[in-house]
Amino acid sequence: MLLWTMSNERNNHLFNNNKVKEWEIVQKALNYWEEFTDHHRQATVEKVEEIRTWKRPPPGWVKFNMDAAVLKEGGTGLGVVARD
Repeated sequence: MLLWTMSNERNNHLFNNNKVKEWEIVQKALNYWEEFTDHHRQATVEKVEEIRTWKRPPPGWVKFNMDAAVLKEGGTGLGVVARD
């Protein structure tokens, strides 16, 4: 994270003539790291909560799973799965 922040600040200095103090680069890197770990922790918790398993329907019933998509280019897609 520190190397990435240093690279960004170097480019910011070269192309925009903005210079920051060394401690500001370290602080930005620490903030980015904290934001990354918070997001990763939250995404991991949400992923664990989303895990579901398929359960067989009662006798005489059929389960359908459907999904659709609309593409940027104008196409569409539809998928259907039926299982007893």
